[in-house]
Amino acid sequence: MIFIFFHSPSFNHSIIVKTFFTTLEIILSEVEENKKIKDVRLEELLQQAAKDPQQLESLVTYFLLKVIANDPKSLQHYTDEVLEVLDHWTGEHAVARAFKYFVTGSIQFYLSNFSESEKLLLQSLELITATQRKEIEGIVRTLLGANYRSMGEMDLAIENQLKAYQLLQPTGVYATYRILCLYQLGEIHVAIKEFANALHYYEEAVANMDETLTAGIRFRVYSGLSICQMHLGNFEESQRNINIVLQIPGLSVRMQSRALLDLGLIYSNQGKHTEAINSIKQSYELRKANDLIDASSTSLLSLSKEYIAIGRYEEALQCLNEALKITEEFNAKGKRITALELLAQTHKALHQYESATKYYEEFVLLREAEHAEQERRIFRFKNNLIEQQRKELDTKNRLLNATLDELSDVKRSRLAMAYGIITVIVLVLLTEIFVDPLIDAYAYNNYISLALKAVIALLLKPIDSFYESMLFNRALRKRNKE
Repeated sequence: MIFIFFHSPSFNHSIIVKTFFTTLEIILSEVEENKKIKDVRLEELLQQAAKDPQQLESLVTYFLLKVIANDPKSLQHYTDEVLEVLDHWTGEHAVARAFKYFVTGSIQFYLSNFSESEKLLLQSLELITATQRKEIEGIVRTLLGANYRSMGEMDLAIENQLKAYQLLQPTGVYATYRILCLYQLGEIHVAIKEFANALHYYEEAVANMDETLTAGIRFRVYSGLSICQMHLGNFEESQRNINIVLQIPGLSVRMQSRALLDLGLIYSNQGKHTEAINSIKQSYELRKANDLIDASSTSLLSLSKEYIAIGRYEEALQCLNEALKITEEFNAKGKRITALELLAQTHKALHQYESATKYYEEFVLLREAEHAEQERRIFRFKNNLIEQQRKELDTKNRLLNATLDELSDVKRSRLAMAYGIITVIVLVLLTEIFVDPLIDAYAYNNYISLALKAVIALLLKPIDSFYESMLFNRALRKRNKE
């Protein structure tokens, strides 16, 4: 029918073709419009912040949560509006400039432009720190640390995340960001193979999650926890958590591809290489089709390991060569080191020793230049942090001991006073029973009796001091024994 329509002599073909493509363009634009995310709360905050600069903080922190949960491209229309509002206040308020750097830096991070993101986030951090907004500084450091992790700069990643961890509160309006920080700390410690520490951070994140948390952050935490438990050999727990991940509704493409990759890694650790390859392939194809290029290199590296494990070296080489190009493009040093090591192993397995040697030398040079220095910096930073915590504990301990000593002094004084009063009472009673009858019988002088009682009363302070000294010496002997 369509064939007849286009070839009928009674119709002007050029008009029909033009009409066809115009209609197609309208349909595609409607499809693209439907992809845009609508958020009533965000639109309210945009209106409020356009009138009141005090609302900029609420706007930016809410918008970032939307960016974390979704593909940034689907939020481009809102990104433009947020930046327009920030531009409006930039001339009058330094914090507006800080937030502008923060928003653009965050967007660049989620678009995998890590070097640009680093520059913008550092500019934001400098301005935010000057405003003394501690929790906002914590949020900026969380994103900056995540950016450094993606760049393979693990020492800078862990330094920023631990500072963020100290700045962000477990409750309140920014509690979600603290969970994101805990997730990042878990991921970093998995990357440096400190799995017990990683598990601690993931479990703290799970303990602080509630029903208000977005699907995106819930996904990240359970996904990371699953892989950490896999490395610790807790396969049942790992499988249980990946099942939780797969049941979370409304996951973005980025998250779906991560879930498929994680599932593949779990299959791999169980020796199920065929299932692992299928799952990781789906992850790679999903990432490539949606222009998640940096993330696709992670899938390629995992896929190459599966091919190496079953002896399919040529396919492993294809994956590794593609991954190496991507890591160079995105300056992902950590993944580049892995790619070089795997390339050396694969060429060696194919008896291509010259290529194997070349890649191994590159691997050793880059690893020594990056990992060795990073490990030293991480060790030094953690030692400094431990030393700082030790000094804080010592200070608190001294204050506590001083308080306890003060309380002990008060207790001893009261006890000594009680003993002194009891002693005086006993002496008075003794004089009443034994001395007064003698005075009445032989001296016939009541003044002697009164003078004696006055002497006993004057002895109260010396008796009190005697008891206090005795109690202090007893406490000292007891402490020395302990």
